[in-house]
Amino acid sequence: MVERNPLRFILPNALTLSRPFIAREAAKAIREGKKGKAFILVGAAVATDADGTVARRLGETSKFGEIADPIADTAMRLQILRELDMAKGTKAIKAIAESAILITNVALFIASKFDAKLTPPSASALGKTRFVVDGIAATRLIAKPKDLVASWAIAGMSVLTAVDYINSARKTINGK
Repeated sequence: MVERNPLRFILPNALTLSRPFIAREAAKAIREGKKGKAFILVGAAVATDADGTVARRLGETSKFGEIADPIADTAMRLQILRELDMAKGTKAIKAIAESAILITNVALFIASKFDAKLTPPSASALGKTRFVVDGIAATRLIAKPKDLVASWAIAGMSVLTAVDYINSARKTINGK
């Protein structure tokens, strides 16, 4: 039997677990007006979203990663996006959508403890695209606070992500 390298399992999960901590530092840099540091950290936080891709390429996907990834994504989004100086009216829309994402993830996580067939929604190619658009809009807002286009892009992506997560949860629970 060939012995497997434990790094194959550790690397994707380390990326997942590091995302909220990198995001916390990015949020702090945004709050303190350190634009250069904020750009680098937002980029690093977005780059850690490759955890699922790394796990699939290494053949090391896990139930932990399936559950932790969307929670880490949500934690990152909440930390970074709440610090951005968004245009008037867009922050409330984003906050409602982010709350829906968080509630959906937590509800599915709890439900998965009672029914092993239930899992949080996995990120689709469309979800990854929304995530990248969020990252681009966030970096634009760091450079140009209150930018209307970037503010609406983030609010819109948050709403679309919430709708996608809720629909995925509904399909998972209904077994479709």
